[in-house]
Amino acid sequence: MKRVFILLSLCTALLPPSVLAATLTVPNVSFTDHVFGRRTAPVTLIVYSDFECPFCRNFHDTLKEVMKKERASVNIVYRHFPLPFHESAMPAAKASECAARLRGNGGFWAFVDAVFADGAAQYVQAAETVGVSATSLASCMKDPAILKKVQDQENAATSTITGTPTTIILNRKTGAQQTISGAVGAQEVESAIDAVLKK
Repeated sequence: MKRVFILLSLCTALLPPSVLAATLTVPNVSFTDHVFGRRTAPVTLIVYSDFECPFCRNFHDTLKEVMKKERASVNIVYRHFPLPFHESAMPAAKASECAARLRGNGGFWAFVDAVFADGAAQYVQAAETVGVSATSLASCMKDPAILKKVQDQENAATSTITGTPTTIILNRKTGAQQTISGAVGAQEVESAIDAVLKK
């Protein structure tokens, strides 16, 4: 476990962007995590997200924009934090794990793009766009191991993560972190990345 600072915006709150001095404890990145970008990149953004959260959807687009500029220095780790009042968040999270199981890491990230584009309730169609049939998806989602993976990620962070999206910006070499609150834009994220790279 590592103590880190976070980039936080509650899915259900209208919070203006601001700098926070919040310290959280979350699990370290492991081989079981879904990673977009080079695993050896010096900066990791660990994103706790909910597929039904509108702030998460907007921030996903922001992170894609950031990755176009920062691909050599940054990777993104997606972790599940489906909020209980979002009806489609949990089934969409399970469907994403099935996409990963049946179509690999690339399938997972293609599913993430599709489900954020079309909405969490369209998780079956999102799975089909990455080559997972509705029948295969339904069978996979019945596997208790799929639910367990989602719940394990969520439960490991429940005592510290209070909303979505929550993104930890971490310099993997030095342990430096950056804290920003709110669904900030690409420029703010890039500034935070630059800051931790200099520490």
